[in-house]
Amino acid sequence: MAVVPARTSRPDLGVPFAPEPRVAASGTLFSASEAPSSPAEVVSAHAREQTRCRSVVDRAMASSPLLQFMVKAIKGRNCELADPLVVCAPIPKAPIEGGYNHDRRQVLVNSLVIKSQSDALTLLLHELTHAYDACRVYVDPGNCRHSACSEIRASNLSTECSWQNEWFGTRRTPHLGFRAQQQACVKRRAAKSIGMLEACKGKDPRAVVDSVFERCYADTAPFPRTPI
Repeated sequence: MAVVPARTSRPDLGVPFAPEPRVAASGTLFSASEAPSSPAEVVSAHAREQTRCRSVVDRAMASSPLLQFMVKAIKGRNCELADPLVVCAPIPKAPIEGGYNHDRRQVLVNSLVIKSQSDALTLLLHELTHAYDACRVYVDPGNCRHSACSEIRASNLSTECSWQNEWFGTRRTPHLGFRAQQQACVKRRAAKSIGMLEACKGKDPRAVVDSVFERCYADTAPFPRTPI
């Protein structure tokens, strides 16, 4: 968890810091058929993973108006971002997609999990929402409601709860319309994320998410509306 800066003139709007890194559905270093048989092959395989990851990240950043708008909005608030903003690295010990490092102001992408440009777009929008929140409001790592609010916003403003993912996904509830299904997805993902946080230990993640959902879901800054 990043060290939190002292309170400044930034308001406490209930939308602060990025929680722990996002957890992926699965993530392994190599499949059984691809497993390298020597140290040299391991090094070569890692190099290929880094090249592929960097390529999908660069394509996502170059082609997505949403990502470009988000970065511009963060810088427009006079908040610095790292150079490079995004770092690809293999994280074989945990199936996480990536995360935002507040101290470095940098996004980490797990090169073992993020395999496509669409995956990269979703992750980067999610993590840069946390970066935007940390830029505009006071960060309190011990406040579970704050974490829930930021996770609600990140899931809502990224494409992870888009109609394509939900309508054709395995978690679709047939009797729900699109808007209700999208909100259910945001709640589900936010609750899962904060359930892993120390600040939320002993609390019902779903209840915490419900307690701040209306306000935080409606907050689509810096976008005029949910970009899906």
